[in-house]
Amino acid sequence: MPTSVDQIQEEQAILLDEKEFITLFNLAPEIRTDPIEVYDMINPEPIPIIPPDYIQTCRALLNYLRGEKGLAKPDVWVRRMARHALTKDGISWKWVHPNKRVQGHLEFVDRAQCNFVDYIVVLKHQNDKDIPVPVGITEPDQPCCSQSDCGTVQKHLETLWAPCNIYVAKRIQYNEGEVPEDVLNRPFHTEQFASRHNDLCAYVS
Repeated sequence: MPTSVDQIQEEQAILLDEKEFITLFNLAPEIRTDPIEVYDMINPEPIPIIPPDYIQTCRALLNYLRGEKGLAKPDVWVRRMARHALTKDGISWKWVHPNKRVQGHLEFVDRAQCNFVDYIVVLKHQNDKDIPVPVGITEPDQPCCSQSDCGTVQKHLETLWAPCNIYVAKRIQYNEGEVPEDVLNRPFHTEQFASRHNDLCAYVS
C-alpha cells in the first residue's frame, strides 16, 4: 500500500523530535559523583568551598569561583599525596588546565589578589608540615624583587619569608630514581623554575 505524503511527514517529524531530545539530553549537565573540596591556597580556611554537583571541569569551576566567590583571575591546583621523597608525606600540587576534569582536594590562587603575572608554588616544609606557597617569579632579565635582585633562591625566599632561615632547597623530582638537585644557590627566575609548576621544595627553620 503506497505511503501517503502526510504519513511520511509525520514519520520525519517523529525522527526530528527524537534527534532534538537526544541533543538536549546530551547537553544536560552530568552529575558529579566524586567529591570536590576547594580551599584558598593563600588564606586557607578550615571549611572548604563545595561546588554544585554539576561542576565537572576546571573551566566550569573557574566560572563558578568568578561568579559566586568574586575571584578575578583564579587558577586551580590539585593536591597530590606521596609524589616524591623529599618530605614524609611527599605532597605536591599540580596546576589544572581549564579543559581537565576536577575532583578531590583542590586549591585556588587568585592572581589578581597577589598581583602575579608569573608564579610558581613552592613547597615550604616547616615544622614537619608541607605548605604550598605561591611565589611570583620573573624572567631572567628582570629583578626577582621589586627593588633589587636577591641573586639566589635562598636569599630571595629569606627576603620574602623573613625572619625565617632556609638552609636547604631542592628541585622536586617526580621520577623514581632521580636524585633531587640542590638549588639553594641557583638564581630565582623562569629559566630555572617554570611558571605554574611546583618543583621547588624549601626547608624552613
